[in-house]
Amino acid sequence: MRRVAVALAGLLAIAPLALLALWSVARGWYWPAIVPREWSWRAWQYVASRESGVGPALGLSLGIAV
Repeated sequence: MRRVAVALAGLLAIAPLALLALWSVARGWYWPAIVPREWSWRAWQYVASRESGVGPALGLSLGIAV
């Protein structure tokens, strides 16, 4: 019984993160489609670009944390 509870808790913790990861590469994912019709790395390309400002923000966050 305990293993089932631990497995359920793990699933409840991982499922939303997996959905967000899938959604981050989806393009045009509308209901009632089970999986996205199109895939795109556009959002991740923007995050990796200099214009997004993610690099300096990540560096500042790490500097504050350490």
